[in-house]
Parts: sequence; C-alpha cells; structure tokens
Amino acid sequence: MTGALAGILSREKLIELDDKVIDYVPGIRLKDTLNTNNLSIRHLLNHTSGLVPHAYDNLVEAGVPMKVIMDSLFRVKISAPPGKLYGYQNVMFSLYDTICAVRTSGSFDEILREKLFMPFGMHQACAGFEAFAANDNKALPHGKYRGNYKVLRLNDRYYDNTLPAAGINASISDMAQFLLGLTAADTSRPGNYVPNEVFEPQVESPLRWNYLRRWGDVDSKHYGLGWRIIGYKNREIAWHGGYVQGYRAEIALCREEGFGIAFLSNSPNGLASAVVPLFLDLIFDEENDDLSDR
Repeated sequence: MTGALAGILSREKLIELDDKVIDYVPGIRLKDTLNTNNLSIRHLLNHTSGLVPHAYDNLVEAGVPMKVIMDSLFRVKISAPPGKLYGYQNVMFSLYDTICAVRTSGSFDEILREKLFMPFGMHQACAGFEAFAANDNKALPHGKYRGNYKVLRLNDRYYDNTLPAAGINASISDMAQFLLGLTAADTSRPGNYVPNEVFEPQVESPLRWNYLRRWGDVDSKHYGLGWRIIGYKNREIAWHGGYVQGYRAEIALCREEGFGIAFLSNSPNGLASAVVPLFLDLIFDEENDDLSDR
C-alpha cells in the first residue's frame, strides 16, 4: 500500500520519486557522503539505498525509537552506491512516513486515508496501533506451542518505527477493494491513479529458494516500488508477503489480465506460501485449456 501511495503522490506532483531524501530529512547521515547526498525516495522504496540488508531490524524488534535508529545510520556498512544493489530495508523504507509528514504536514494515516483508503472504498483500513487495538472487530494473533495454537499479546513494536513497512491494518474486504482498484480496466476507477511505474521492475532481486519454492519455474525476480515483480509463465506478477508475530499476509496481482488474490492469516501455517502459486496455476492452466479448445 505504501508503494501505491507513493505512486499516487508522485503522479500528483506532491512527492516526486526522484527527489533526494536529504531535502526532506536534512539531518540524515550515512556512512558514505555519496550515498547520503544521492539517496532518493525511489531508492528507499525499491530497497537500493546501498546499506547492507535488514540494517537495524534488531533495534526495531527491541523497540528502540526511530530517532535513535536514524542517528545511528552513519554506522551501517555501505555495500553499493544508491540504485545499484537490492538489499531489503524496513528502516529505510519506513522513512517514507517522515517524508510524507514533512511534505504534507499530515500524519501517514491521514494521508493514506485521503489518497488511498477512501478513494478505493477501504472503509475499515487504518494505520497505527491505537486504532487497531481499539477496534472490537479484529482477529487476534496466534502462535503455535507444543502443537497447539494459543492467543498472543498484541504486538505494538513495529508500529512506531516501521509504519509504512509493517503498520497498516486492513480487513479481507479492504484487500478486495484494494485489488479491484489496482486491476480495474475502467479509467474512472481510482486504481488507474496508481501509475504503472510502481509495478515496473526496478532492480534485480535475488531471493532464497524457499521464498518461491511452491512456484515452480520462475522466469525472473525483480523489485518495483514496494512490490516484488515475478516473471511467471510469461506474465509479470506483482507480489508481496509479510509476517509480523502472529499475522501473515500475501497479495499478488496480474495487472495485464486484471485479477489478483489476497490471503490473510492470524496464525503461522504452511498454507500461506502455497496459496498464491496455486491460485496462479489454476488461472493460467484454465486459460491454456480454453486456448486449446478453440
């Protein structure tokens, strides 16, 4: 959703993707001056900041405030200049929250609501822990202990520091509306305000085999703006998955053929990794059967 929002704000000329981060966050300092000065918003969203992967995720897990993490970025090793190498970054990606606040003077939740949730008809979606915790209609997280599932305490440590990466809440109905908007062919639909650039391959993204072990033969693996772009059976699939203690989400869409799928779970299980490729195979196999019958 953060990638979609970034596409909308870029199209509206509010926050350009190639704007320099230092112009919005003058106090940012990385280990290398070149990376500090050349780091763009695009680099945050496609994970090519040049910092080693998953920098300071351990501090996020420990509940260290974002200001402390930001003031420590100059200690993180640099693996490449911005835009050259993919390296997944929850902390750097989540700087988009700060950039939005600086540019619009609104909270990330307010911007999401105005530009994405309301236009797409996502009436239950929100960002942040307080709104989620106060909602009586929510699924509680579960963990597995000695073969049995048990309810877990709500986890708030991702919300303060990594809101754009891991702090957006939505129902399955909201996710359906999100997919309808993103895949709509009607030019009057709000999904068409999300530019194609969000879903274009920006950088090659090598993934460990276990990420895509259920997919079969994959043609290519790239990253767009907040989305993984997978070449699969001669199509481009925009896909992403994520896990926060007790919750698992998967989403995928094929914009060229106008369909998608969202899967939400409030417990750890093996089904999540199988759902998307199974769905894609059912669709594509049926299409091939239809062609064969003609």
